[in-house]
Amino acid sequence: MHPLGPLPKQERQRLLTSVIASGTLQLDLQRSKDSIMYVRRDSVSSSANALFEGTFRLDSGGGSSAPQAGIAIDDKSRYIALFVSDTNGATAARVGFVAAGGGFIAGASDVVTVHALHKYRLQKFGADSVVASVDGVRRFKAAYNLLPATRAAGTLPSSFAFGIAQTSSRNTTTTWSSVLYQIGQATP
Repeated sequence: MHPLGPLPKQERQRLLTSVIASGTLQLDLQRSKDSIMYVRRDSVSSSANALFEGTFRLDSGGGSSAPQAGIAIDDKSRYIALFVSDTNGATAARVGFVAAGGGFIAGASDVVTVHALHKYRLQKFGADSVVASVDGVRRFKAAYNLLPATRAAGTLPSSFAFGIAQTSSRNTTTTWSSVLYQIGQATP
C-alpha cells in the first residue's frame, strides 16, 4: 500500500503483471523487492509424502545467481523449495534447493539450459528426504533435515506455491504451462 493510499492502476501494472495467453501464464516482475507467488493452502504434514511439478521457463532473470523462480512446499516444519536462477544470463541456469539464507543448498543444485521450457519435479518422502528432477531425470537429493525451517506463520496451514520469489534481480519474467501437486504419494 502506498503511504497516500492505493497506487494508481497504471503504477501497479508497471510493477508486476500476470498474463494468460495461449494456454500459458506469464509472470513479469519489475522490482527486486517484490514477489509473485501463487499459493494453495492444503494439509501436507512433515510425515506425509508429496509431489509438486511445474513446467516453466525463466525467460529473463537479469543474470542473477540468486534463486528466482520455482515451486515450493511448506509442510509447517520445513520449507522445501526448488528454484531456478539464470546465473550468467545467456547460456546457463542453475536449479537447486533453496537454503535459509536465500542461496542454493551446497551440493543440491545443478546446471540447466536457460530460456528453455523444463518440467521441474519436487518429490518429498515424508521427513526423510526430497528429490529434484528436471525433464524426468533425477538431478539431486537432499536429506529433509538439511532444508530450512518453515516460513508459514503460526496458524496458517501448510502450502504449495509457485512463482517468482523476492530476489536481488530486477525484471524477472517466467512462462508457466502447467503446475500439479499431490499429497500422500511422491510419485506421479
